[in-house]
Amino acid sequence: MLTFNGAAQYAKALQVGDKNDFRVPDKAELKVLFDNREKGALKNTFFDAGAANCTNYWSSTLINESKAWSQWFSEGLPETSRKDRLCTVRCVR
Repeated sequence: MLTFNGAAQYAKALQVGDKNDFRVPDKAELKVLFDNREKGALKNTFFDAGAANCTNYWSSTLINESKAWSQWFSEGLPETSRKDRLCTVRCVR
């Protein structure tokens, strides 16, 4: 689990095969991932074991200087999260 800035740094440094253009999804993209989390190649690839395990994923969408949007994958709800909170990240390209 990472802070908001840690998630952005992780995405920027991520390399899979010859691909290195990853980023943290914006709020709308994260909602699409949530809506399709049980379909095709996404099935069973998201951590959603309950609130105690911080099942919300960072988006890159800022609210203000200290908060950004995240998405609860256990319940499907978007949430405002402090950027120093530890959450999960799912990178996109």
